[in-house]
Amino acid sequence: DEEALKKAHWSAGFKTWLPRWTYLSTDNPKKDEALNKEFQDTLIRDASIVRQRTLENPYRNGWNRKAAGWGNHNGGGHHAFLPMLAYMLTKDPTHLDAVSLNADFQLGANPLSKTFISGIGSRPPNFPQIHPKLYSGPKKTGRAAPGITIYGIACKGAEAQEMRGWYPVATPGYRCWRDLGNGGAEISSEFTINETIGHSAMLYAFLHAMTQKP
Repeated sequence: DEEALKKAHWSAGFKTWLPRWTYLSTDNPKKDEALNKEFQDTLIRDASIVRQRTLENPYRNGWNRKAAGWGNHNGGGHHAFLPMLAYMLTKDPTHLDAVSLNADFQLGANPLSKTFISGIGSRPPNFPQIHPKLYSGPKKTGRAAPGITIYGIACKGAEAQEMRGWYPVATPGYRCWRDLGNGGAEISSEFTINETIGHSAMLYAFLHAMTQKP
């Protein structure tokens, strides 16, 4: 159904491009070439927007808006997904640059010099909001299970915002993040399969594959 491929609710997020990419990458001779070209043009256009936003952001992150929260400012695969598909389609290295820069942000090239994946790097999140059994100690103590991609930096705008129970109370926007796994910091330390884990799995599998190319 062409309409099912072209229309999707905004909440579906990156998932809308999964069936479209399947359509683009198939060699089925019966596919509609006009629809195929429309998907190609749209993908390259949207990926180019992400690339431009990444370059405009002082910390090289695809999110260049003032307010941020619930995973849209953690860099990583959340923003690298479309440039990744565009690179596989066109082999344009500028799209690969956008992919790598967003990975860099998630892996520590950010105002906090922290990774937003548990168990990775020298300053990872220690208390992601995961089930207590995924900690090495009782009642969410000890080390968290590795590989949990959390939401990360969350701010209401470019200016400082007040963070209850935080010192200082007024925290610069790009440094608003709380490492709390016992509630009260969901916007920073939660995660979902759809919004963070799935993106990360694709992003780092793709980058690893790039290192294996002859």
